[in-house]
Amino acid sequence: MTRISPSTIAFLALILLTILSYFIAEGSSATLLIGLCAMAIGLVKVQIVISHFMHMEWRHKPFRQVLTAWLLIVAIIFIVGLGALPWERVNV
Repeated sequence: MTRISPSTIAFLALILLTILSYFIAEGSSATLLIGLCAMAIGLVKVQIVISHFMHMEWRHKPFRQVLTAWLLIVAIIFIVGLGALPWERVNV
């Protein structure tokens, strides 16, 4: 019996997360919480791509740490920016 590769599992996770974010964004009103959920899903997808498809899984490669730090900085900027918005309905 063949074993499913980690890249295949990561690809399936990307597909499922894309479908989930589509239904979250299209199925509800544009609230700050929905925006934060969509952003979190997007950041998880970026981390999956960095980890599995950019060949950054080896520890001796310094670019994995650089990209992870960049991702954290972007996440902090988004969280602070969205946190500054009012918690009522956000007009898009």
